[in-house]
Amino acid sequence: MAIIGLGVFSITISFATSTIIQNFDSGILVQADKAFQIKDKIKVLNLEEKVMKINMRIAILETSKGHTIFINNAVIRKTGKNRTHQINLRLRLNL
Repeated sequence: MAIIGLGVFSITISFATSTIIQNFDSGILVQADKAFQIKDKIKVLNLEEKVMKINMRIAILETSKGHTIFINNAVIRKTGKNRTHQINLRLRLNL
């Protein structure tokens, strides 16, 4: 019985460790890419918020109402889009 418990414990630890490593890795990539800077507006998870701080594991965002949101860097790396530096081009053709 102890061997089964040890196996379940090992699997749980490996899943938790992989999540931590994924967030840490994404944090390094987000900071190395410099895709987001402090005060940039980014869109992530259908929210458009201002970046207040980026560290190795999470990004701290501020809503338009002044609320603080903590989001894992892995989520930002997958779905985040920088709205501050986005260029909208519109072409008008008269035919």
